[in-house]
Amino acid sequence: MTRLLEMTELTKTYRIKGGLLGLEASRLTAVDHVTLFMNEGETLGLVGESGCGKSTLGRLITGLEKPDSGTITYRDRPIADWNDKEFRRMVQIVFQDPYSSLNPRQTIGSAVREPLDIHGLGSRAERNARCFVCWSRSALMGRPPHGIRTNFPEGSDSASPLPAPSPCGPS
Repeated sequence: MTRLLEMTELTKTYRIKGGLLGLEASRLTAVDHVTLFMNEGETLGLVGESGCGKSTLGRLITGLEKPDSGTITYRDRPIADWNDKEFRRMVQIVFQDPYSSLNPRQTIGSAVREPLDIHGLGSRAERNARCFVCWSRSALMGRPPHGIRTNFPEGSDSASPLPAPSPCGPS
């Protein structure tokens, strides 16, 4: 299998200011020597207590923040070597909070297809086909993606998982 993502010995700390002059009082270690590998076709889910560094690790992987130490490579290239637009097409954070990540006026089918539409990846028919592949691999198969609204969590679909994003990524 091809190595897709590799994080080696990642560390990220933040300065905590204090006192009257706002000087550095201490440092908070958000990510401490994390090493993870992900191969193509695999899905990685980060689970942990509040404040354990999940979001910080996501921001490091997506290049939104720089690690204090360690390396991150995507498809055998350091993430700093990627063109930002090209990299953002391939690597994105999927937020778990439905209040902030889903539009209640949009169907799940159009929400899953939206990144492909934004980046102009393939024709409309090809984008729909890629999303159908995602849909067919999800627990929602048997229910048309165009008919289910994303009105989570009030709607009856609040416990239904969204399709896995990996088949919708770049070919």
